[in-house]
Amino acid sequence: MSDMRLTTCLSYLGAGIIFFGTACTADAQNVRVDVAAGDVISEEVPRVLRYSGNIWWTPEVFVFGVAEKILDMEHPGMMRISLGDQILQYAGGQEDLQKRLEQYPLNKFLSRYAAAGGKVLFILDTVPFWISSNKSREKLPDPNTQIFRMSPPADYQAWSGVVEAIVRHFNGKLGLNAYYESWNEPSWYYLGTTDEYLKQYYHSVLGARRADPRALIGGPCVSEFNVVATRGTKQNTDEEKADILKKLLEQQYFFKQFLDYAGRTGIPELGLKKLPVDFFSWHSYYVDPSNYYGMVVPVIRDSLIAAGYPRTTPLFNTEWNIAAVPPYPEGNINATEVGAAFVAASLMAMHESGVDGQIFQMYVDPSAAGYFGGTFTFSGIPRANYNTFRLFSMLKGKQLSARTADPWVKSAAFSDGSKVYLMVSTFVPTPNMLATTLKIQSALDNAQFTKSIVKEGLVESLAKGRELPEPFAAKAKEIAEGNKKLLEANARKAAEWGKGVTLNIALSGMKKPPGKVTRYLIDSKHSNIYPDLEKIEKTLFEKQKQNVQAMNDKTLARLQEAGVGMEDIGRFRAELSKNKSPGEAIGVISPEKREAAAKAVEQPLREYLKQHKELLDSIGDSPSSRIHEETITWPSSGRLEIRAEPHSVQLFVFDP
Repeated sequence: MSDMRLTTCLSYLGAGIIFFGTACTADAQNVRVDVAAGDVISEEVPRVLRYSGNIWWTPEVFVFGVAEKILDMEHPGMMRISLGDQILQYAGGQEDLQKRLEQYPLNKFLSRYAAAGGKVLFILDTVPFWISSNKSREKLPDPNTQIFRMSPPADYQAWSGVVEAIVRHFNGKLGLNAYYESWNEPSWYYLGTTDEYLKQYYHSVLGARRADPRALIGGPCVSEFNVVATRGTKQNTDEEKADILKKLLEQQYFFKQFLDYAGRTGIPELGLKKLPVDFFSWHSYYVDPSNYYGMVVPVIRDSLIAAGYPRTTPLFNTEWNIAAVPPYPEGNINATEVGAAFVAASLMAMHESGVDGQIFQMYVDPSAAGYFGGTFTFSGIPRANYNTFRLFSMLKGKQLSARTADPWVKSAAFSDGSKVYLMVSTFVPTPNMLATTLKIQSALDNAQFTKSIVKEGLVESLAKGRELPEPFAAKAKEIAEGNKKLLEANARKAAEWGKGVTLNIALSGMKKPPGKVTRYLIDSKHSNIYPDLEKIEKTLFEKQKQNVQAMNDKTLARLQEAGVGMEDIGRFRAELSKNKSPGEAIGVISPEKREAAAKAVEQPLREYLKQHKELLDSIGDSPSSRIHEETITWPSSGRLEIRAEPHSVQLFVFDP
């Protein structure tokens, strides 16, 4: 969910500046993976490797088994909930907000998830209508969201009351000890200024800590690492454009402004000398995982220290995937083996760089046309990326030393005392990933140059679209040409990797040769339903249509048996014809018969849900969907050579 204005800011540089990065130069044909079975480097499987996901709405398919599949994962990770989409946009006042919180359909599920060891994060991502500074219900075309939701509050104390009610419910009543994230992507979804966002964070802290002195609150949830302002920050005049450009060139990124403000702002009435930042959050899309996380995480850590916060402050990537929303620039690769390998490479890259938690975008596709990013389709069919998370859920025990000779191959090894688990991914970054990541890396590497542009007073000239003078223009050209060569080198390497890669896996510290080993595989031909998805979805739709008709027929018969009149039944049937569920259609039945009608629909609905869950389970167990498992013989030398596709995930499990 990108901030397109960043591209506009970059275009002010006139010379097409793209800054230097580094090319990958390792041998693309044969990559060594070394595992030291006796070298323990960590005592447990980190949370960042666990199955985690976003929930913007509660999709119907949740009750068809997706919720249970999330709970069935052996190591629950983190779950992120949009309170704006599910509660805040509908609340009509403080009393109504409280009622909606108490009736929230995921309350029991979240309690079960937390009891199983999962962590829950709620997004404070909507200003309710009754306290919004802009009462317009008009939707902006992009991101298709009502203006009142995206506007700052007219009454910040009232906003504190909203946050306080939320924290009292989820922390106090449900005992979740949840995380609370201040807004979602302020550079894209916040129509207030940067100063208004910071003021709102202050009052979010005030409300959260009034409700629970130990409430965990953080942010700033930026859409990209290097955005510099909220959407509502004015960029109309030359002076305003120059101010944005100056911040960009000096790397005064939004998250640094946020940390600086929080670190020097206290709340005396709560005894706080500075605003808490209990976690730092940001998003990443279309990045090269082999390079991106190792590059940005140290910058974030240093910025935390500079603002007076511990280097160990938890870092959460609360949205990530290949691409956020359709149309996808390189096709529906999210849904293929490319997406599955991207998940594996990203999880291991985040762990290597010290990211503490991640939340995949998202568990289930929304109903939006063309969306192919979730771990489940909108109808509940599991994708190859879901199988990747399943493989990671199998990891157990202490982490062992595992190294690869090329950053496009990632590995992680664990041992629980009885078995050794070795995860290996091969992932070739796409051209878009390489270009996006290179821009960020090169901007960081060339900070001295961009700051010199500001120092020489050239910002206003650039903001008006003028060329850089010498020697700056020559330097910009040199940088652009060098970067072009780096992209070309990586493109050549990617072409070689497209032919496949030989993995040379070496084990040391084993008491005996591994012998027979169980191998799980995800690639273009294994554990990947995408090639069969269109046919399977068509079959599912036809069967579901039959099941819905059978449920509706049984429901109408039971309504007659319950004494519901024909006039009520007629209205009920009309609602069903609008694709409403029996539960939704009950509202048209006369109040005196509504309770009887509710009981009448229970059994047909239970039968339908059971049938649909069984149908989805059978699809999940189909040859193209279930995880491919085979037994291979590991050579007595302790070294295995195995061919891998350019996008693959492999898990080897063997006795030490």
